[in-house]
Amino acid sequence: MTTPDLLTIVRQRVGMTLAEIGVELPPYSDTFLLGYAKTVNYYLNGIGVATGVTVTTADITPEPTNIIGLLLASATAMWLVRDDLLGKLGNGELGLSFSSGATSITSTQATKSLETSANKLEEWHNFLLTVYLSGDPNSYNQRLA
Repeated sequence: MTTPDLLTIVRQRVGMTLAEIGVELPPYSDTFLLGYAKTVNYYLNGIGVATGVTVTTADITPEPTNIIGLLLASATAMWLVRDDLLGKLGNGELGLSFSSGATSITSTQATKSLETSANKLEEWHNFLLTVYLSGDPNSYNQRLA
């Protein structure tokens, strides 16, 4: 998986989360997102996932396998929602008016929506982590290629 592909997945997943409350994705730079991915890489290696990649704020080398790329992307998106976006929401940096479909919602409801989305991203990440750590007995990883 290329670095641009990984960043596209992160932006897509976070953008879908924000769309649920009627907010556009902030203009995150590649450097900013790769900083999060670098932290995720340390985390993955720390829990025993040999990613085999080096993440800098400029690039990921060598290109990760699809499953490693998805592990990096899923945790990056999850941590971005939890660490950055929930803080921005609380500080009013994402706006003061939110909507879910045609219905206006409060900032408290928007916070709950982001927390729910972060939990769903965590579930996705944990699924991918289970696939990786189990040795992929159902050949999920092969279907990603």
